[in-house]
Amino acid sequence: MAPNHSNSHSPPFHLRHILRPVFAPPSSTPVSGPSKNPVVRSVDGYNSFLWIGSNEGRVKGFDLRPSPSPEPDQSAPTGRLTPQSSALKSPISSLGSRTSSPKPTKPDADLVVGGLEACCFQDTHLFPPSETARSKAIERLLLVPPISMAVILSEGSVTFHSILDLEPYPQPSFPIIRGVSALTLDEDTFDYPSPSNAPFEVTMCVIKKKTIHIFRLRESGVQQIFELPFASAAFNGLLRRSVLLLSDVEQYYLVSLNHSADLIPLLPISQSSSLPSDDGSYPSPQHRPSMSAIPHSDEFLIASHTGSTCLGVFVSSSGDPSRGTLEWPSNPRSVFVDATHVLALLFNGTIEVHALESQELIQVITLSPGLDARMLSPAKFSLAVPGQSFLGRLQPLKICLFSPDHASAPPDSPRTPPMNRSAGSRSIDRHRPLASQSAVLLVGRDSVHALCTKSMLTEVECLMASNRWDDALHFTESAVAAGLEGTRSNHPNARSEPATQVRYIYQKIALRYVLETRFEEAGELWFKGQGDPRALIRLFPHLRANVIAYDDELELYEGLEPLIRDVRSADELIMANLVRNYSPHLKPDIERAPSAVDLKAHLLYKARSMVLSYLRRWKRDRLLKGGANAGAGDRYLDAIVDTALVELLAEECVGVGDRDEARRELAKLLHRPNACVQAEVEAVLEKNECYGLLAELFLRSNELGKVLKTWSRLHDRQWTDPSFDDPLERMASLLQKIDQPHLVSQYAIWLANHDWTLSLRVLVESVVAESLDVRATLAELQKVNPSAAQRYLEHLVLRPLVTRRKKRQSSPLDLAGLRTSLILGYLTSLKSALSPVTTAEGRAEVSVVGRLFRTLVEQYVGEDGQEADRPPFVEHLLRAQAEMDSEPLMTRLKLILCLDQVSVNGEGYDVSGVRKALEEMGGRPETMAYERAIVYSKLGLHRLALSLLAVTLRDLPSSERYCLRPGAFLSLAQVRAILDRAGSGTGLVPPPTMVESREVSSGELLVILLELTVGYASPIVLGSLLARHTPTLVLAHRTLPVLDAKWPLDALGPHLTRSLRQTAHLRHEAKLLKAVAAGQEFKVAERAAQGDLKRKD
Repeated sequence: MAPNHSNSHSPPFHLRHILRPVFAPPSSTPVSGPSKNPVVRSVDGYNSFLWIGSNEGRVKGFDLRPSPSPEPDQSAPTGRLTPQSSALKSPISSLGSRTSSPKPTKPDADLVVGGLEACCFQDTHLFPPSETARSKAIERLLLVPPISMAVILSEGSVTFHSILDLEPYPQPSFPIIRGVSALTLDEDTFDYPSPSNAPFEVTMCVIKKKTIHIFRLRESGVQQIFELPFASAAFNGLLRRSVLLLSDVEQYYLVSLNHSADLIPLLPISQSSSLPSDDGSYPSPQHRPSMSAIPHSDEFLIASHTGSTCLGVFVSSSGDPSRGTLEWPSNPRSVFVDATHVLALLFNGTIEVHALESQELIQVITLSPGLDARMLSPAKFSLAVPGQSFLGRLQPLKICLFSPDHASAPPDSPRTPPMNRSAGSRSIDRHRPLASQSAVLLVGRDSVHALCTKSMLTEVECLMASNRWDDALHFTESAVAAGLEGTRSNHPNARSEPATQVRYIYQKIALRYVLETRFEEAGELWFKGQGDPRALIRLFPHLRANVIAYDDELELYEGLEPLIRDVRSADELIMANLVRNYSPHLKPDIERAPSAVDLKAHLLYKARSMVLSYLRRWKRDRLLKGGANAGAGDRYLDAIVDTALVELLAEECVGVGDRDEARRELAKLLHRPNACVQAEVEAVLEKNECYGLLAELFLRSNELGKVLKTWSRLHDRQWTDPSFDDPLERMASLLQKIDQPHLVSQYAIWLANHDWTLSLRVLVESVVAESLDVRATLAELQKVNPSAAQRYLEHLVLRPLVTRRKKRQSSPLDLAGLRTSLILGYLTSLKSALSPVTTAEGRAEVSVVGRLFRTLVEQYVGEDGQEADRPPFVEHLLRAQAEMDSEPLMTRLKLILCLDQVSVNGEGYDVSGVRKALEEMGGRPETMAYERAIVYSKLGLHRLALSLLAVTLRDLPSSERYCLRPGAFLSLAQVRAILDRAGSGTGLVPPPTMVESREVSSGELLVILLELTVGYASPIVLGSLLARHTPTLVLAHRTLPVLDAKWPLDALGPHLTRSLRQTAHLRHEAKLLKAVAAGQEFKVAERAAQGDLKRKD
């Protein structure tokens, strides 16, 4: 049914002539007064089929078809149903009270004749007269189309027939039920149809004089559910679930069927004590009960006569009053309630229509006396009355996105301005009745008429054809709000479903609003209509470039074709609108007038905002529904929408709106799974300076070279993006993880020019650190940042073999050459620092570093106390470096570490070259004495090395360590201390244990040390030294010639004692070994003699 028309400009119902006469042949001369032909007793229909039962037991079936002749019946008042006439105002001025109610129309003013023909396809005499019985009237005819069943009540008997041929169904599955007073089907059958996957079944209530029976009707048979004893004289009833409304000749009752027949008395049928009028102006009120069920509710409507008027009272299933109260001027013959209206056929020859919600009178239809109207018969499954239909406009139509014109027109033919055309609809034939739906039929003595409502689609198309687009939108929204779009059409085309109609209407009005540059409203309606987003993307050609193919087609409803043909770019539409409304009033012209320029910019902004808002909502709705389906078309549409959305958001990032919010939304869109076209998005982001997001896009697509290039440009200020900061740290983190050596090397060298610590971290800690071309990388680093190159070289040289990864390098690593390069680099740096400086007067003076190194040596040599208590010279340097934080001193310590480090595989360095470089440094010999001692030791010049340590530096602890571990100067603790002070962050660890040299023994070195130190060291110090190592290293016979004969014996006592004890021990051990050897020799000789004797035998 149509929505509430209380505020509409056209009445909700019109009377459509269906059939007259029904059972008698048509007569050319109408006869006034009652006819003697058979009388119509019952009627029902669905789709375009109508069945009519008579009082003689006949049932005729009719198929309602459009009339083959389009010519109108000139005698029929069809003009008021055309779009032009429907645009006229209704005589309704106010609906607040009956004093302002609509006046009754002239007889037949609401009657539409013509446009259809009723073709009889069935005429069956179900209960014909016999010799012993007369014909039985068809008192009730109820259709149940889902199971192809017709239920017929005739003189107290209920029978079940096939709709197709009215043949009775076989017993006992479909038994005849006798003694029936009233029959009704459960109203929920019509309000809440069964799910499509469940078998359809209907609950039927049969009322007898003493019992109530509940049956379940299925396609397979009739089954009684239960039976309740209940005595009544009821002859009418309505069932909704477990509540039964009954009426007898005096009163209405509610009966609850849950457990027992609980009776609730309601109003009497007549509350008046007056007698029937003598002139018969109105019949006796005692015999006219009228009642109806309220759809989609638990309420009922009952009519109660009060004398001068009749009241319509709404009651709930519990018997309580609900809603308001209706009032009729006379007792109704019958009443009918649909989802929004209450219709009452009155004895005064009128039909009054009230609004269900407000109980206002909104229409009065005056009937011709010749109709002899008897009752309103519901057609619960809806009767489709043929006529001019708009369902064909819902058919799909494909339109080319780039060339929306279908009709072939000459290239030079001028285009019609969009707004000068007709209202965007095909014309409506004003002489043809419109197709409509009817849920209630007006039954006369021998005639049937339909109380029809225009379908929502028909009503809206009429309004749009009259150029009343806003009224059409208001009407549609009222219908949607009332939930009436859920009423199904019986048209065989599935696209005629009301939900499809609503989408079509919204889309059509949206396109009209686009043409009128009402962009915000258009976007809202296009979303409600679930329109294809490409239709709006077409407004901005740059959004569709390279994304929408030239031959792409857009599937729309056929009725949208006239409008979509006129939709061009937003710029063209706005300019056409400005020309139409303001030209030639604005000077100098529309394109240059300041006000027109501002208005155009504002409208373009509105159009962009509309498209952006629509795409946002479309994508969100798509995600809520589970995303795109597996079809390629869905993925393609997602790609178009996502790419357009990215471009619009990117433009917002540099526009006049909330840039930060747009950037956040754009980042969220790109971070989540999307279907963007990568190449298009890259160009868009670069064009709109969203470089940070561009880099993230490259990163997600694993285009690492483009990522690093973008970040490097951001840091170098070639590109600027305020939302992106700290690219260097991100670059370093990425370079550490990627497995592309050429990229790691390239951008690590680039980083060295900006932050050498990050560069070094990349070169050292990246997953491809062992695969880099070390020589080439060092050469490039040296050009960019020598300090970084040196640090990288330190890492390569100072780390021990055990920490290196076992990955095969791209080129063999020349560790000896690298170590030599590092040492020579240190020496070059120190030589430069130690070089004399020239004063302003031209005199050469010792440099600051030279004075520092000389002072450190003097302080160490001049320290008070015994030489044995003095710390090693390296520790003296470490202490000084901690106090002064001197870079040259740190360089010297690292040089010492490199000179002393020797791997187990002999990967040393060019000792001869280093010695030459050391000797070429010049200066005082003690300045670099420690370093020279290390180098001399590598060359086997032990006396010279010990001389520098013990004599020049007076470093007895280092000298003693050198003697005990030939070639090793630094202890493990000293190595760790130097590495900690270096603080390079390269993950260096101490070298492995040194291997003792086989060229000279520790005892020999100790003797050399004694020879070098006997001249200045005290007897106590040397005696202590000898006492610590005598047993295993040197005996007295080697030391006594070296020692001074004047030294006190007490100082050498421990050494001599232990030496003599060791000598005696060795002598006795030798004797024992000699005796054992002699015994072994005797045993061997004896065994050999025995062997000779055996051979002789």
